[in-house]
Amino acid sequence: MAPIIYKKQSQILDYIKQHIQSTGSAPTLREIAIAIGVSSLATVHEHLTALEEKKLIKRKTGKNRSIELVNETINFEEKGIEVPILGFIAAGAPIEPFTDPNSSLSIPSVFLSGKKRTYVLKVKGESMIDEQIRDGDYVIIET
Repeated sequence: MAPIIYKKQSQILDYIKQHIQSTGSAPTLREIAIAIGVSSLATVHEHLTALEEKKLIKRKTGKNRSIELVNETINFEEKGIEVPILGFIAAGAPIEPFTDPNSSLSIPSVFLSGKKRTYVLKVKGESMIDEQIRDGDYVIIET
């Protein structure tokens, strides 16, 4: 029999999935609390413990951002969606204009909403390194 999932637990699962898909990492307890509209981290912890007992998530004790969704996989083997690379985004000093208007990057559809105009910019520089965005990374933009 499938486990009973309460409304807040469902909101938490949805938020974790969305956060992992958009950032590549699990959210913090504080981010989850803000997303579901509660002020107590203890409440979030209780819900996460319940979800873990129901075998819907896994966590590593004492590790930040260690929440993993059970049975959630991203199929990187499927043919991705070709998204145009429109230029560079400066992460530091000013940069030169982009010169190859025909280049694109194949991105798994799970990372895209499909409802917005999407393009890619290549990062040049190191000023966004605190956000784990490094020189040479690609940033997916949806407008």
